[in-house]
Amino acid sequence: MNNRLSRELSAQGCKLDVDAFRAVLLEELGDTTTDDLLCHPHEALAFCDRVRRRLDCALSTTLILKTLLNLRKNRHLRLALGEPGVRVTPKPGTLRLPDAYFPLVEPSGR
Repeated sequence: MNNRLSRELSAQGCKLDVDAFRAVLLEELGDTTTDDLLCHPHEALAFCDRVRRRLDCALSTTLILKTLLNLRKNRHLRLALGEPGVRVTPKPGTLRLPDAYFPLVEPSGR
């Protein structure tokens, strides 16, 4: 998946790597949840436009929103956001998002 996203970003003229792109999406999302954003199509389009302007490249709406959906399903993201009931035992090298946004969390031992 990471390689595919990297290829798609390059093909659409984005010079960021996958982790930096994901970080930009989360910064632009702010306090809004992915579900709330996707339930309001006009806001989702405005979100995609903000991302395109910030990155100064013509990424497809589909690429932006699918990446955001994949982040929502990522267990490391859910753990970093503190969602209850999510336990992940991180393996070395599997946490691919920038540490500033997603610090490595030690397993609770439960």
